Amino acid sequence: MSVAAVLNIAGGTIGGLLGSTIYVEKEAPKYPSGLGATMALQVCLLGSCVLAWVVFGRANRRADRGEGDIVSEYPRWRWTL
Repeated sequence: MSVAAVLNIAGGTIGGLLGSTIYVEKEAPKYPSGLGATMALQVCLLGSCVLAWVVFGRANRRADRGEGDIVSEYPRWRWTL
């Protein structure tokens, strides 16, 4: 739980730094660089979500077939999104 809190705070800090440097005032009111960077980061986020879905689904199917448990202490553990 503490690792998730640290990652959340770090992500917010990085987002604040990026936001203050990509959205430059001279590009107002359309901010093409800022919006382009935001869209690129959203595509990366969607891609990582799809990748996690595929990887976790495969791990769950392997565990269902009994080819190895995901977390050895909890044999009925399954990943969810």
